[in-house]
Amino acid sequence: MYRDLSCGSFDGSEFPGMHISPRRRTVRYEIEYYLTDADVTFCDEESYTIRADHIQIARPGQVRYSHLPFNTMFLKFSAEGRMAALLDAAPPYFKATQTKRLRALFESFLCRKNRRANCCCAPR
Repeated sequence: MYRDLSCGSFDGSEFPGMHISPRRRTVRYEIEYYLTDADVTFCDEESYTIRADHIQIARPGQVRYSHLPFNTMFLKFSAEGRMAALLDAAPPYFKATQTKRLRALFESFLCRKNRRANCCCAPR
């Protein structure tokens, strides 16, 4: 089960003077779908090269930061029970499959958030 769902997109090119994002401790689960190849992201000091069509799962309490710029769509939510167990058992970073369906799913969350039908609100 999950609750407190939020979603969004991030375009690091909108922060031209920033080269590294601030370190932050996650409060909820975070799933990021990277849209472009970029530099590197860190989670508990483990580095991951940012690649298009890759997924990163961060768990509550982990410390994260990234080198900018990069483009991503993300979900943040609290989970418990079976959902939390599945997320905790998943690898922290992996290549996505069925990327057209996955991107459409993330975009549908963003469109619902923005209350827009047939929108294309994710960064390209």
